[in-house]
Amino acid sequence: MKFKKLTAALTALAACASLCVPAMAFAEEADTASSDLTAYLSFMDGGWWANYRYNDGSNLDGTEATITGDGSYTVSVSKSEAVGETVLKGTGFMAILIPDAKESYPDMVITIDSIKTDDTEIPMTAKNYTSSDDTEIRTNIYNSWVKNSKDPENPDVLIYTFPDDARSEEGSLAGGTSATTDYSPVIINPDDLSDWSTLTVEFTITGMNSEEEPDTETESETESESETESVSESETETVSETEAESETEAVTEKQEKTVVGSAYLNFVDGGWWPKYQGGDDDTFAQTPVEVTGNGTYTVSVTAADLDENAIKEGISGVEFMAVIIPDAYEKYSNMVITVDSITADSTEIPLTAKNYTSSDDEKEVRANIYNPWVSKIPTDAHSTEGLLSDLADTSAYSYKIINPEDFAGWKTLSVNFTVSGLDFDKYVEETPADNGNSDNGNNNNNNNNNTNSTSTTKSTTASKSTTTSATAGSTGAESPKTADAAAPFAAAAAAAAAAGALFITRKKND
Repeated sequence: MKFKKLTAALTALAACASLCVPAMAFAEEADTASSDLTAYLSFMDGGWWANYRYNDGSNLDGTEATITGDGSYTVSVSKSEAVGETVLKGTGFMAILIPDAKESYPDMVITIDSIKTDDTEIPMTAKNYTSSDDTEIRTNIYNSWVKNSKDPENPDVLIYTFPDDARSEEGSLAGGTSATTDYSPVIINPDDLSDWSTLTVEFTITGMNSEEEPDTETESETESESETESVSESETETVSETEAESETEAVTEKQEKTVVGSAYLNFVDGGWWPKYQGGDDDTFAQTPVEVTGNGTYTVSVTAADLDENAIKEGISGVEFMAVIIPDAYEKYSNMVITVDSITADSTEIPLTAKNYTSSDDEKEVRANIYNPWVSKIPTDAHSTEGLLSDLADTSAYSYKIINPEDFAGWKTLSVNFTVSGLDFDKYVEETPADNGNSDNGNNNNNNNNNTNSTSTTKSTTASKSTTTSATAGSTGAESPKTADAAAPFAAAAAAAAAAGALFITRKKND
């Protein structure tokens, strides 16, 4: 009990130091929010290429809204010179985000009023709700990573479970699901977003003048000073217990780490000479990465032992290329690997199609980038859209998503990819700056960082395997969260070696 009182007293003093003094300045404009609050439309198109994430290297243009209090606002994203005449279709993620708003306005509610592509209004299939992710406040428009399960009566329908702080103008939605209410994290049909130049969302903010805000006009200066000097025992214990429980739960969640496997880039040059396949005769050095949950990662191969002349004259084309996670299929058959970009040195290689995720011998999980031995898309092929066999049109997907002629004279080849479809997010190392807050099933694309492993290894063990067609998998999990996580040298080397794989015998049926 003494520890709780001491903790709460320190918390209260810190809170007063940051809130009580500024509150005097806010007394004259109690109905006005901080000018630092900015709302924007976080957007990813259906091809997972065109995107707007405010301040994170986006290739679409966007207009934000400065939030000054309860009222109506508008945000938008538009085509830019970077995307040119590309036809924008569908969406992989869409939400209105207000960074750093949760602490000051925990009762804020965002209500979507309308969604338009150019002059065409998009029908809403459900009502939106408001929730938080770390320190931001958001409302999902299309977020298929929110925790979900299949409807037992209709397996094609997903039932979404709302996070604990989900709310609307009607009140709290905590504990509810999309099957029991009119609300959902998916309130549009992505097929309605097609060939647009500007995407606009109008919304209304309410709840900013909540009881959680300090009402300095009704407190005397004497009372304020008194509360700064002391906190009642009952308030001390309540605050202490609540914060202690919250911090304990958050720390426990942060400490959990699940290693899915060590991803690596299996690559063979067009001349069948420089290659990396996890064998003892590999020409390239490998940089694998430890996959620990939904998030973004980077794998690469480097011509470390070749001189410049050999690189310039010898490295050209592609005979085989795939991102592979050995021995991951048995536990994580629903995992999706989405190739985001491929870079040869500093040159980005254009993607000619979308990749899919499949298995090899029901052991490894892989994403083919260039595999000429595939005769047809396998039965277990899946993407963020679900099983490809369930799609009406699969023409956008291929086992060859690059042009081999774009590869010549490079020294380092890197592939950035996103893992989704798991029931847990990428492990985040505990840091002093991390407040430990986490949203139950909210995807934050605003903070994605590509992660490079710190180990560069060459495998010295080769193994052979044969392949069979795998059983079907499906998608649907919580959102990807991202942060750097290095792959330990031993784990990466062992996984790559165990995966081994003279791909000549294993890639044909995938």
